[in-house]
Amino acid sequence: PISTVDKHYYKLTSDLLGSIVIERSGIVFDGGGHVLAGRVAQGYAEDKGLVIQASNIVVTGFKLQGFSKALVIVDTSSVEVNKCTIIGNWMGVYIDRSSKILVHNNTMRENAPSIYLVNSTYVEAGRNIIEGRGAGIIIKNSSSAYIHTNAIHSKARGVVVQHSDMVYVGGNKVLAPNGIGVSVENSLRTYVFNNSLVGEE
Repeated sequence: PISTVDKHYYKLTSDLLGSIVIERSGIVFDGGGHVLAGRVAQGYAEDKGLVIQASNIVVTGFKLQGFSKALVIVDTSSVEVNKCTIIGNWMGVYIDRSSKILVHNNTMRENAPSIYLVNSTYVEAGRNIIEGRGAGIIIKNSSSAYIHTNAIHSKARGVVVQHSDMVYVGGNKVLAPNGIGVSVENSLRTYVFNNSLVGEE
């Protein structure tokens, strides 16, 4: 169910149950609004959705649901993720040991968390809609991250920064019922500015 005419632009042409691994660099992969579905509910604990193992990749238009990790970016650089819908996964976007990653204009619901960033540098997450019971965005052991203009409604914490350096959290609208909009722990040079932080009973 994947088509291409030039080996640069790839498109998913129908819904798919299973995983996709991207190993070719320099491509655009368009989900075409189709669903890539996992089987966590059937007991597949390590079910990964879209796995990116190449550089210079653009991923757009996917609906990812039912995975342990819906979108995995590991050991790579220059990846853009936009206009995706990521719902009902244990973890939404998982970024590890990577750099120059842009995650923007996505909708993420009922993931725990929606974005998990670890051991990475130069990562930007902006203009995403994030809702759910788990944490919205977690940054851990990373540097030079820019988290901006996201709308986050979290039953836990909105943005969590742990053991990181040079993290900018600005212009986000965070609704956190327990009152913890942004949490910074054991981190250096973390700048939190111009956010709207709202708690409710």
